[in-house]
Amino acid sequence: MLLFGGDVGRPKVNLVLTADEPPVTQLVEQIERAVALGAYQAGDELPGATGLAAELGISRVTVQKAYAILIERKIAAGRQGAGTFVADDAAARAQFISRQLSEAILLGRNLYMNKAEIVDAFEREIKRHFAKRPGGRTSNRDLEG
Repeated sequence: MLLFGGDVGRPKVNLVLTADEPPVTQLVEQIERAVALGAYQAGDELPGATGLAAELGISRVTVQKAYAILIERKIAAGRQGAGTFVADDAAARAQFISRQLSEAILLGRNLYMNKAEIVDAFEREIKRHFAKRPGGRTSNRDLEG
């Protein structure tokens, strides 16, 4: 694995070139997750397509496609001649969470759960993740994975 953009403290990109999922999809998901988790802030520049492609062993076009998808999703913004930058992180986080929730709902429907069962499952998880510890502090133990 390599550091995304070579920056210490940034998440590592780990593309599995033999996976069923295309490299462009893997790259989009990993950058999106890094932004959503706060590893990249609004205004941070993403690595240049040519350099990142060389580091990852993929084509520059693949990186450019990934950046175009991130721009379309409003996770990133391109500036002509200046590069690609992380867009407003609040919007990026909201979009990321929305997509994750949509995937969870789809999974529930594929398991033949009805709306009430899916809502109940979400409510249980929300309560579990935001349970109060003694002294009134919110517990993050489940969020740390």
